[in-house]
Amino acid sequence: MDKKLILMIGVAVLAVASLIYGIVTPSKVRREIQAASKSGSPAPPPLQIPMPLERQAQRTSFADWDRNPFSLGETESEKPTLKGIAWDELSPQAILNDQIVQVGDRIGKYKVVTIHSRGVVLNDGTKDFELRPEA
Repeated sequence: MDKKLILMIGVAVLAVASLIYGIVTPSKVRREIQAASKSGSPAPPPLQIPMPLERQAQRTSFADWDRNPFSLGETESEKPTLKGIAWDELSPQAILNDQIVQVGDRIGKYKVVTIHSRGVVLNDGTKDFELRPEA
């Protein structure tokens, strides 16, 4: 039992000494700067960390599976019916199947891609198609 206690005390002393050494000892960059200032040569330039470039949004090639994996087997209705368009350049809206939608919203398995004054462009995961108001 005394051997274990002495071993634990020795390990603890070494750990504390290592910690103090790591705190007191200057880093490699700081040692280079100190050496350069003593010798009169110019200090090395500060470390330059490259900043990541902005990522541009990309349209993925993922194709939708044409079904909702959380549904219990119910089939979704055919293409939605366009009832009307509330056109505004900043936030256009459309009425599809008695539901008001904006660009990016989903109605059934379809995603609203674009709303313009003549119609609505939907995507089913594989292709785009346009709905126009019934005359």
